[in-house]
Amino acid sequence: MNITKKLGISSLIILGLSGCASHNWQGMNETQIANYQQAGISSEEANEWKDKGFNSQDAVAWKDAGFSPDTANEWKEGSFSVDQAKSWKSAGFDFDGAVENRSKGLTPASSK
Repeated sequence: MNITKKLGISSLIILGLSGCASHNWQGMNETQIANYQQAGISSEEANEWKDKGFNSQDAVAWKDAGFSPDTANEWKEGSFSVDQAKSWKSAGFDFDGAVENRSKGLTPASSK
């Protein structure tokens, strides 16, 4: 095998390995990793939660309540706790409806 082929194969292997390494537990401690793994959250999804500013405990709580990283972030930025967001969502409200009704001083039970 000539040097060009060897370099080409080596480059492909390195690129392949670096692509795999982008979805890992880097930057998380053992407790965080264990929390995510116990909740069935992959390293890729854990990184999505982390990128949205959630720690592992909060991410698990929001996920258990039925939210994705994006939707949880929307509700959190709207000043809803996970319990409040879950309550509004369980009552059939989307984010905008919850914000509108909450601004009127209503709760999920009193809004329906």
